[in-house]
Amino acid sequence: MKQVQKGFTLIELMIVVAIIGILAAIAIPAYTDYITRSKWADTVSSVASIKTGIAECLDNNGGLPGPCDDVVDDTLAEYGIDSQVDDGAGLASKYGATITVTAAPTAGSLGIRLNANGVAELGSENCIFDLVPVDRSGTYTEWVPVYNSAVCAKYVKESSSGAAL
Repeated sequence: MKQVQKGFTLIELMIVVAIIGILAAIAIPAYTDYITRSKWADTVSSVASIKTGIAECLDNNGGLPGPCDDVVDDTLAEYGIDSQVDDGAGLASKYGATITVTAAPTAGSLGIRLNANGVAELGSENCIFDLVPVDRSGTYTEWVPVYNSAVCAKYVKESSSGAAL
């Protein structure tokens, strides 16, 4: 009587292991990048109240950033913004990025700086983003992220492609 083969051959097992290795080599970097982007999205959404305060201050002062960036008088505190954010010391986000109100790199306005220098959880590229308000018919409801390097652009949705810091 003939014996019926039971189990897998060594070649079949090696092929399965090779296929799993190839899939892992593709999936792990994509998953890591996805996690980093989601942490940046959380960091950007955490400054929503600061964006509202700056937009309200700019709207009330005809778009002039000077009255809104008066550290001595803590003008932004009137709009619910912590003085630590306004005095340059900054606050730390959930994932370690420093959040400060800064002079925006374009249009002589105020912006919000998200600085992740040395923060491994937010990518290894040491990204810095400035969120800059855009005047749309006298209101500052749209914010454009401006980054310090092209590598950082993949982390924040709708980053301005040509406007590096």
